Amino acid sequence: MTSSRTRRRTAVVLVLAALSLLAAVATAGGASYAGTLAKGVVGTAQLKKGAVTSAKVKDGSLTAADFAAGQLPAGPKGPAGPAGPTGPKGERGPSDAYAASSDGFGTQLTVIVPLPAGTYAVTARADLFSASASSGSCNLGSTGSGGDQAYVAVPAGQEGSGFLQDVFVLAQPGSVTLSCGPGAAQSWGRGSVVAVAVATAHFPPS
Repeated sequence: MTSSRTRRRTAVVLVLAALSLLAAVATAGGASYAGTLAKGVVGTAQLKKGAVTSAKVKDGSLTAADFAAGQLPAGPKGPAGPAGPTGPKGERGPSDAYAASSDGFGTQLTVIVPLPAGTYAVTARADLFSASASSGSCNLGSTGSGGDQAYVAVPAGQEGSGFLQDVFVLAQPGSVTLSCGPGAAQSWGRGSVVAVAVATAHFPPS
């Protein structure tokens, strides 16, 4: 009876010892295998999708470049930057136009348009009426210089028109003047002058 109990106890002790030995070998083998992995063996290709979770990432170890667009909230709006340099001068804007007219009729006609210094393309017109066949002339000029001339001939009792145009360059403020007549038995009227400022006048070589 005693011998049978002794054998059972011995068997239990041997089983426990064997289990302890297996556990020790398994632990040592796993540690040995882990210790033999070279640096860089486990990389992106070996990681399964979702294997790296937030809990496995060290706080503060990532930068903004590590996140996809839209994952990080936008920061506060920064202050306005300094003003940039002045750009180049733009092109010349729309031209100014200066005009004057005279509707009445008389033996002579004068229309004056005051102008600031500048370059101008000028057009003018005037009407001539005469009870008898007649002809007369008009002149378009600027301060101190002549310009265009027009000759108007009309049959008796009829009316004719003269048209003039020229380009004037005023180095200082001045004027352009349309003057017609005087002539015997002539009646000049409906005179008008329009001067348009331009950037540059181009004349053919003289």
